[in-house]
Amino acid sequence: MYNKVIMIGRLVADPELRTTPNGVNVASLRIAVDRPYSKGGERKSDFFNAVAWRQNAEFISRYFSKGRLIGIEGSLQTRDYTDKEGNKRTAFEIQIDRAFFTESKASAGGGMPGDSPAPVSAPAAGVSYASGSNGDFQAIDDDDDLPF
Repeated sequence: MYNKVIMIGRLVADPELRTTPNGVNVASLRIAVDRPYSKGGERKSDFFNAVAWRQNAEFISRYFSKGRLIGIEGSLQTRDYTDKEGNKRTAFEIQIDRAFFTESKASAGGGMPGDSPAPVSAPAAGVSYASGSNGDFQAIDDDDDLPF
């Protein structure tokens, strides 16, 4: 069996960092993931709850905030609970194994807390992958050494 979730989305709110009675850090977060455009061109999003533990929780709470783009990798889990009115409910959460940056500091408006936005510069002129020619390559005369 296989349970793997990989998502890239924007944080709906700042991650909520808490500590369990045993001293383990846990961060709860909610991300919005855009769906592909529909026929009408109207953008739709899905919202997912996620939980990170220990160092992942510290990393997320330190470097991510509301509106930031985040990549997460983990597994989808269910949790049964009883709400305040006594109704049985099921929660679906992504248990985060790994979180990663998916945008540059400049496009994120500064990135790290306390950092000022980095200036955005134009790409270097004269560098292009399309500027090569066939004369830049060398032919291989002997095919016998190739493994296929």
